[in-house]
Amino acid sequence: SGKTIEELIDNGTLSPLFRDLEKGKKYQPKLPITRPLYLHQEKAIEKIVVGKNVVVSTGTGSGKTNCFVIPVINELLREKAQGTLNDGVRAVFIYPMNALANDQIKGLREILMDYPDIRFGVYNGGTENRESDAIKLYEAMYANEKYPELRKRLSNEEVSRDEMKKHPPHILFTNYAMLEHMLFRPGDDSIFSNSNFKFVVLDEAHVYAGATGIETSFLIGRLKGRI
Repeated sequence: SGKTIEELIDNGTLSPLFRDLEKGKKYQPKLPITRPLYLHQEKAIEKIVVGKNVVVSTGTGSGKTNCFVIPVINELLREKAQGTLNDGVRAVFIYPMNALANDQIKGLREILMDYPDIRFGVYNGGTENRESDAIKLYEAMYANEKYPELRKRLSNEEVSRDEMKKHPPHILFTNYAMLEHMLFRPGDDSIFSNSNFKFVVLDEAHVYAGATGIETSFLIGRLKGRI
């Protein structure tokens, strides 16, 4: 076990606004601030918030996601406190498969369901262009969620390509193939025009081996060049 989020707030590692993140929820917090983190989570958070690059390799179900989700949310909370949290991507989460991205975004929706200041969205091959089409697909996808509030589109979740181009979300979920299209396709590039990138996350990094690893390496180089 490591420190709690509350202890990391007290020692200045994390933003005090973590106390408000899920304060108004009717349900059990997804990130309870008094629950001890695992030690590897604590160490990863401490390194990432001061700008270090980190690779986390631990067993299945050991909470790798919170190693990067907590620092990303922390950055957005700090920007909110400073009054600089405007439109623009701050973090891109890259997944090798859409199913993994869809699974991960469910957890983020639960964390941010009552915190509209932080916006997020998935941009992949399954994302509809028009807002009306996207909302229909969204409500069908989440019709069986455990909380009624999560069965409808959240106010801070961008669900269509059109809206993400107009108002790029703070946290963008995608895959490496779609990210390449977004960098070069006319119109999609608007997502990066007003971005203020702080984080690039490669989840399931071990799959980027061989030719896929080489392609992804060049892609990250192009992304860094663009932003």
